[in-house]
Amino acid sequence: MSAIRRHNITRERPARVDDGRGNKKDDWSNPQIADYEGWAIDAGGTAEDLANREGTRVDYVIRGPVSADIRARDRITLRGEKYRVEGRPVVQPGVTDATTHQIVRLSAWEG
Repeated sequence: MSAIRRHNITRERPARVDDGRGNKKDDWSNPQIADYEGWAIDAGGTAEDLANREGTRVDYVIRGPVSADIRARDRITLRGEKYRVEGRPVVQPGVTDATTHQIVRLSAWEG
């Protein structure tokens, strides 16, 4: 593992269950859990809720192995904090397989 991609993450994925009205909803009572090594972290920024002044959104971008099974709606634990995956992860092609990586946007509200 390189000095840059040295972080571990834990992915949680909810079961999709019927909500009783013919729709699917996330059930977080017993999520699928997977651990992945070799991630780099980039600060993505923060944003304050100016209308209600009740919280701040914290964003990160993580880069890691394309083999990691991460999807929109998953939750990621990074350095002890939980974040939501924002949108669909994308693959950044590299010159070689060793430099190809997955990019995942994370966010969490605090306060």
